Amino acid sequence: MLIQNIATTLAIIILFSRFKNDSATIRKYLIHFALIFVSLVLLNGIWQALFQASGSYFLSHFIIISVYIWRLGYGKSLPAIVTGTIFYAVEMCMISLASAIPNALNGNIKQVVDTILRNSVVIFILLVAIYFRRFSILKFRNVSVITSAYSVLAAVTTVILCVYYNIECSEIDILGNSFALLSFFVILVLDLVSYYLCYSNCKYQDTEKQLLIENTAYKTFKDMKSLNEQNLEDMRIVRHDIKNHLSYTSLLLSENRYDEAREYLSNIALKGAAVLQNIDCGNEVISSVLNLEAAKARSEGVEMDYRVIVEPQVAIDESDLVTLLTNLIDNAIEAATKNVRTSKEIDIGIRQQDSELYIAIVNSIDDASDKKRALSLKTTKKDARFHGYGHKIVDGIVGRYDGAILRHIDGDKYIVDVVLNLGDSING
Repeated sequence: MLIQNIATTLAIIILFSRFKNDSATIRKYLIHFALIFVSLVLLNGIWQALFQASGSYFLSHFIIISVYIWRLGYGKSLPAIVTGTIFYAVEMCMISLASAIPNALNGNIKQVVDTILRNSVVIFILLVAIYFRRFSILKFRNVSVITSAYSVLAAVTTVILCVYYNIECSEIDILGNSFALLSFFVILVLDLVSYYLCYSNCKYQDTEKQLLIENTAYKTFKDMKSLNEQNLEDMRIVRHDIKNHLSYTSLLLSENRYDEAREYLSNIALKGAAVLQNIDCGNEVISSVLNLEAAKARSEGVEMDYRVIVEPQVAIDESDLVTLLTNLIDNAIEAATKNVRTSKEIDIGIRQQDSELYIAIVNSIDDASDKKRALSLKTTKKDARFHGYGHKIVDGIVGRYDGAILRHIDGDKYIVDVVLNLGDSING
């Protein structure tokens, strides 16, 4: 039992710890090891004192894994809950399997096999922890609820069968133990495969999300290029026409037709305002995105206002920044275009302060059903699969930079507040 407690302690640390190669981290996990090991010994001792029977590991290991997950801040993390549950089930299944093999044997060999198997369990537990670490789902933020539910259900079923066998094993004959042996072996393989399937599903979703981010970035780049080319063409037209405009205005003034001249100049100013409008906030990436989104807003009849206070360089990967802003503003423009009773407008605020970047996107909304849809993050676009995934992309980028996002409604305004940590975030 002592060796098993040591192996379990090491396995839990291997599973959930965030390793860094520095003395402070090493000291930290040495303390963790001592606390987990002592807790296991105490819990097993209390069980033995109360019941004078085996099976303490069913309760002690569950408590330790649960508390450690909570203590590391994984309490509400679905990947951590799935990992802990399946590992606990595999561990209990392996312990039960080690009990079933000698129970299926006769004679003196039973004692020898029992000793060998209990030592083998220790090694296997560590190998399972390494296996789980290799295919860890803890690094993924988006985990399929359905896949996780199936895996957790299989793990819970495994534990129930293990508990039942532990209670009834003394009453089961050799044939029954042989069947239990085969059953636990199959269940063990299924639990290990189920965790790998969770990993594969997470990796697939992550790859799909990355492709969508790249596609969005590429589309945005093409749109920016097209917008810049259009702006240059418009400027050439303005430059070409300005001589004619000035000549005609001079003619009106020379003939004292001041009202006509004033009206003519006003018309020119209105037509040229959109052409000459250019956003320059001092940050090239953000300025390009805002110019692109302003053009989209104008084409949809949406008024866009903005306030930006940022440094020329922001410590965020450019593709992440472009993807984040375009998704947020596109969503706001889409929502604003549906307004009937209120004005179609969006308001953008971007502010950098110390090591944090604050983004606030506000769009008008005027219908109760629109409000409900907005908070549910649903869309009416035909490409709903891509657009819906856009919210996950935004949440993924925010999480990558240790940030936070809040979506809420205030009166006839739908507001998205984002804060990003500009520390060591790019590789975080």
